Amino acid sequence: MYPIDQLALKIWIEKAGFRHSCFISWPSRSGPKVKKLVAKLKQAIEEEAPTYGLPASVFSDADIPTGTSWEAKMSRALCESIAMIAICGPEYYNSDWCGREWAGMLLLAQRRLGPDECAILPLVEQILRSSSTSGLMQLEILPPPVKKFQCIADLSRIRLRRRNYEESDEFDDIIRRATARICEIALQLAKRGSRAADCGSFVLPVESSFSGFRQAAQRFPFLTEP
Repeated sequence: MYPIDQLALKIWIEKAGFRHSCFISWPSRSGPKVKKLVAKLKQAIEEEAPTYGLPASVFSDADIPTGTSWEAKMSRALCESIAMIAICGPEYYNSDWCGREWAGMLLLAQRRLGPDECAILPLVEQILRSSSTSGLMQLEILPPPVKKFQCIADLSRIRLRRRNYEESDEFDDIIRRATARICEIALQLAKRGSRAADCGSFVLPVESSFSGFRQAAQRFPFLTEP
């Protein structure tokens, strides 16, 4: 990545209204393993982000206080985020909220970066396999919305090699690559003069980006990893 003026980028980001380096989109009912990953990811990126001139803030729904208007808070935080990291897996694709967050960031990226640009960074936590084949030949499935974008990493493969993968050099490299990609997106936004405008009135789309994929899955059953 080419050298950047970190101070100039930091000043522009603040003036443009971007409060968060990224928004972590994850299925909150997926259990302690994913919750631990989200907490680790949030902490690591918040520590790395300032070295790129990015905000030392990463949003996840764990940040929402009890009694707050949940959907309004999520919508605003997504709008005020430079990028979105999606913790992908079967439960993610089945979550209406996650699918709406994905659709929301797609909409924001189209407005801010153009129709062919992306501000979503998929991170595969669990692979989806087709049960139409068996054994080692089972076909790995990625929904069409995810296939369009380059994934940061496949954590399911790293997990096979190391149990506590969050403490590995590989995980540290994922953090660096993710933060560098967020910085690239921020530079694109700055070049276009695209601001986090009207975030108080931004509303998440009603339809999930994965609704069509879920309908197809009902006709072709899937088998996931344990």
